[in-house]
Amino acid sequence: MNVEYTKVEIDMIRMMHRKFGINYGGIPRPLEKDEYIFRCIAMQEELLEYIHSIFNIEDKSTIKETVDEIKAHLETLELRTNMDLSEQFDALVDLSVFLRGACERQGFPYDEGWEEVMEANMRKELATSASQSKRGFKRDLIKPADWFPPNMKQFTYPSGLIILDGPDATGKSYLAEKLATRFNGTVFHHTWSKEIDETIPSYFGTTLARCIEVVELGGLAIIDRLYLSEQIYSKVFRNNAEKWEQEMVNISIMVKQMNAIEIICLPYDKERFLNFFNSMVKQRSEMYGSMSEVYDEYLTRGYEDPDDPFIRYDMWYDGDVDHIDKFVERIGAKLWNVNTGISNFEVNGS
Repeated sequence: MNVEYTKVEIDMIRMMHRKFGINYGGIPRPLEKDEYIFRCIAMQEELLEYIHSIFNIEDKSTIKETVDEIKAHLETLELRTNMDLSEQFDALVDLSVFLRGACERQGFPYDEGWEEVMEANMRKELATSASQSKRGFKRDLIKPADWFPPNMKQFTYPSGLIILDGPDATGKSYLAEKLATRFNGTVFHHTWSKEIDETIPSYFGTTLARCIEVVELGGLAIIDRLYLSEQIYSKVFRNNAEKWEQEMVNISIMVKQMNAIEIICLPYDKERFLNFFNSMVKQRSEMYGSMSEVYDEYLTRGYEDPDDPFIRYDMWYDGDVDHIDKFVERIGAKLWNVNTGISNFEVNGS
């Protein structure tokens, strides 16, 4: 148990109470009825906010209605004449256990989140009347005009850059969507046309500039196709690999400097992939006619830099129906710099 940090938490609470004139008597004691009601409905309100963030509740106003109903009911009740403070203390500690347990189970960094929330609370002001409080309590804290909320996304979603490359029909766009949904990311999809081919460097450069903005704001940017695909497709299909060669090298250097996670979507079973691709060609006439040489190029490129290999993704992985979700979680852990043992670009790895 982090006893030292627990004391810091208590000290921060006491500092907030002192700031807003909420006196601490120094010994265990009961509260006035209105403060009991305030604390009960405030805790209930936060629990309902948690529930609303989990379940599909369309009308958030139902939370306020529920809290108002609880408050109205509590106001009709009398306080116990034979209160047992040990029962109240036990219940509050149990609430803390469930609260911290949920944070631990969900992987939330409680200590950092606590500091962020408490700093936001210290930016609030004490209400001067019950009418100022949304809970109708005169000693409630209210948000001044210049108040801003705690930034909890920095603790719950990773920041960084992910680049997905690979042949057509290897699951890049689907994987990008899964990553974006799981980690609140923004997807940038690149395509190709004769018109775009004349402005490839600026086309990619504009995307990278937007990605930098996303990352600097603490977000996750995901690019579907970048310099590697351009190099390979130019070589195999357009016979002009040298056209933007230096520009693509420059972009690759920039990507490395951004510590991007680079993924090649490339099934391990080449024959199965080619058969699948050929079946897709009949449905999507805009796709290229053959992927055999492209497949080989991606395979070779994965080994080009043995010190910094790409991560390989196979959209099939027979026998494991949850493989994509597991892959997404491993990439997430890598974004958080957690050791997952995720493999390099190995033909027989996973």
